[in-house]
Amino acid sequence: MKTRSQSAFTLIEMLVVISIIAVLAAFAVPALTSALTKGQMTGTMNNGRQLYLAAQQMALDGSANSDPSLAWPGDYAPIPNLSAYMTFLVDNDYLKVGDVQKLLSGPGASAAVTSDNATPPTITVAGTSAFKIYPVTEADAANVIFAVSRKYDYDTALAAAGRCRYFAC
Repeated sequence: MKTRSQSAFTLIEMLVVISIIAVLAAFAVPALTSALTKGQMTGTMNNGRQLYLAAQQMALDGSANSDPSLAWPGDYAPIPNLSAYMTFLVDNDYLKVGDVQKLLSGPGASAAVTSDNATPPTITVAGTSAFKIYPVTEADAANVIFAVSRKYDYDTALAAAGRCRYFAC
């Protein structure tokens, strides 16, 4: 007589394997979520740095060439909104129109950047950008631009005290 060899899993063995996989997945999901959040924040921080470097390079070029039209954006009369600030950087050729969309993108940000085809172009930012941008108007000799991620809760008491003003985003 021939005997059959059992090559299939039993129901109990299958349930044990599934439960082990479920436990491992429960441990892995929070770690993966944390890594994703840190990666997104790193990208947002890099975008903020690029925005700062564009403005700083413009100010340095203005100082080196004694060109009063190229200065730190906070040194000019108050720029009314984020669209005007981005237009200012694009018009002076320190950002490209395509870069503005990348810089203002981020988790939870739905900014739509458009430009007209004029020379120089006018940038229009609609929706929510990845950054809140404040002109800091303390008693410093030079005004500066302060940008924070929208994921960060800014100290609203400071803004309410009148030391900072929002750019209308």
